[in-house]
Amino acid sequence: MAILKQLYLNNFRNFESLDIEFSAGINVFVGDNGQGKSNLLEAVYFLSILRSFRTNKVQNIYRWDTTDFIIRGQIKNASGEEKAALQYNSQKRQLRLNGEPVNKASDFIGRFFAVAFVPEDIELVKGSAGDRRRFLDITLTQLYPDYLSLLQNYDKGLKARNKLLRKGTASLAQIQAFDQVIIPKAAAIINYRREFFGDFKEKLNTSAHELQAEGDKLKLKYEPSISFPKNNGDLIEHIQNQFTASLEKDFQRGMTQAGPHRDDFQVLLNGRQLHRFGSEGQCRLAAICIKLAKASFLLEEKNEKEIILLVDDVIGELDNERLSAFYKSLQRVDQVFLACTSEEHVRNLEIDQIYYVEDGQITKERNLP
Repeated sequence: MAILKQLYLNNFRNFESLDIEFSAGINVFVGDNGQGKSNLLEAVYFLSILRSFRTNKVQNIYRWDTTDFIIRGQIKNASGEEKAALQYNSQKRQLRLNGEPVNKASDFIGRFFAVAFVPEDIELVKGSAGDRRRFLDITLTQLYPDYLSLLQNYDKGLKARNKLLRKGTASLAQIQAFDQVIIPKAAAIINYRREFFGDFKEKLNTSAHELQAEGDKLKLKYEPSISFPKNNGDLIEHIQNQFTASLEKDFQRGMTQAGPHRDDFQVLLNGRQLHRFGSEGQCRLAAICIKLAKASFLLEEKNEKEIILLVDDVIGELDNERLSAFYKSLQRVDQVFLACTSEEHVRNLEIDQIYYVEDGQITKERNLP
């Protein structure tokens, strides 16, 4: 199980200071747009994965005219109770678990696993390849403890290789020295991704069956920038051959043309590219299905209900039948944070606690039976 029992924020978005306790079950946050509901969910997500679901730039998270922010949480999970804390400023990041410093992000991540349902999820269908890789990398980081360090080391080596390429004076031996470092990591990343898409298929079929029109088939098609070797050949050797073949173009453009940093996946509905042929509603519904499948995958892989769901202003996309199926899915986890503008939006949901949000202030109205 996973429950965030308490959260403290300082200078996070529009919260100057917040210290709040939460219930197990479904916590609903009601308020007008722009009052801080999404910011609260973002803070919970950040505590889980050290990333925002809204921006890649940490500096966008600081409260206006401040230079740092703090998030602290008290978490109950399968290991007992833990205190996690993080502080960011313009110079450095500080992480602590139970008061002790933590140097590596991979050692901090995993106190609980957050899955966020947000309007920006439509970018999974209609956005860039980078948007989809970001979803993929976050999901694999949550699933596999060594994936994050593998990805970080690959990115570090890739940046160094690209720097040499831009110089234009690097020798083949220098480039190949970096290749020996990053290619095994590229192969490991690609294998993780290939295995994920194979395993994810069943979960996506289930969530799509519950929410989409009868007969519709939703599919994710992995498109690695490096093709897989034929007849189960050696992937590392195959990547090396691809790097060698594209080396001239790499020098011309000053960057590495092939590798997992250029991977993508397509979202297909009934065999057609959804972003090209689907309606806005179909694209948003597909994004919800993908996120539900991710939550289901995490629940199965982790063998414990250490999943917290964050739902921010997406239920308006669902009719009554699909909304009922979505609400049923929420019951599978121990804690849900759901943001909406009116209690009417959740009148058919079994709520454990309602909070009201206004101008960065949160009040708990009452304990519900």
